[in-house]
Amino acid sequence: MFVTGSHDNAKNKEAQQLGNALAEETGIILIDGQSTGVMRCATSAFLEKCVTEKKDINKHLKFFANPYSANPNFSNDISLIPMLKQWRTPLFKETQIVIAFDGGMGTKAEIEIAKDMGCIIIPYFKDKQSQLLPFLFDIEIIRKLEIYDSQYIEKAKRFELQIADVIDLVKEIFRKI
Repeated sequence: MFVTGSHDNAKNKEAQQLGNALAEETGIILIDGQSTGVMRCATSAFLEKCVTEKKDINKHLKFFANPYSANPNFSNDISLIPMLKQWRTPLFKETQIVIAFDGGMGTKAEIEIAKDMGCIIIPYFKDKQSQLLPFLFDIEIIRKLEIYDSQYIEKAKRFELQIADVIDLVKEIFRKI
């Protein structure tokens, strides 16, 4: 499982809730893509919960380097997107489920790679002006999610989602795969 989202959102409470909740589930391996912002919030909460519950971190976290996040100036450099896609492809080969929060062009690139690699993408967008909203209407993403929860996308389109909805969907996916 991988969480993607804005680099600029370093204190995202919902991403922290998500990380905590994912750590409580059995069998989840969270992929740490070494990014700042939303992904770091989710991963840090996940790691802390695993340590608190004395879970073997080596069985629950997998790391992939992200040179793109080494310098804050890189996060909005469109010329680096092709390189980011190249670096991220191995990460998404190891990923089954991607939870996507609002973000910028890096998040968009990661969702595109995830889609190309056949990952199940769970959009969790809160910003009605997000450049990522077209993914809520992407027929391939919708079809994959409808197998597990036919109402999730409708709630997403109405901006009514809560982290509990994401967790319920993840649980349903794990029941069926």
